[in-house]
Amino acid sequence: MRGMGIGLVVLLIITEAAVVIFPLVARPKPAQVIVVLGAEVDANGPKAIYAARLFEAARLYAAGMAPRIVTTGGQGPTEPMSEGEAGRLMLLMSGLPPETVRAETVSTTTLENLLYARTLIRSWNQTTRSERSEASEPMHVPSPAYELHSTTNEERLLIVSSWYHLFRAMLLARCLGIEASYAAATAPAARQEELFGALREVPAIYLNAFRCLVIRFTGEDERSRW
Repeated sequence: MRGMGIGLVVLLIITEAAVVIFPLVARPKPAQVIVVLGAEVDANGPKAIYAARLFEAARLYAAGMAPRIVTTGGQGPTEPMSEGEAGRLMLLMSGLPPETVRAETVSTTTLENLLYARTLIRSWNQTTRSERSEASEPMHVPSPAYELHSTTNEERLLIVSSWYHLFRAMLLARCLGIEASYAAATAPAARQEELFGALREVPAIYLNAFRCLVIRFTGEDERSRW
């Protein structure tokens, strides 16, 4: 039993080290779409953690890393609007063209952020192709549980999140077959909240690892529950 306890402690330490190290070595690469993972908003808009993610996304857009941005997140019980819409409005106020930013507004977890963002991106791509070809056929919008390993060249993503959240985001993206690079955001005004978030990530990572195993063994429709 003692050996098992020591092994568990070592495993937790290694996981926490991965949480801290991954954002230091992650390098953003050119992509088709920047996806900003949502975080808390209040009456004044995105709070410090989320604002830092949005600032980083705007910086990457200005640097030419991707031509489009998707903000993500539904509306929590204490939030005045959805996180996705609050993020979109903040990016528009910072000067980004309206046609370059879209909001995903129903997700409630990181896994859903990624699933529903991918669905929105596919719809966006399909609309763009239809407009270019002046096609008149009705658009088919894929369901969130559409094809586990199906990321196309039009869907290479650059995922932006807080540094402490980036490792889990990467694990989930790989589980979903999403091709992506990653960029870490830091919020100096919320340093204590970030440190608490880093500690909280360890159990969240193992919970999500279990969820990924369920996805693998029970099929794609299971993901719609999360």
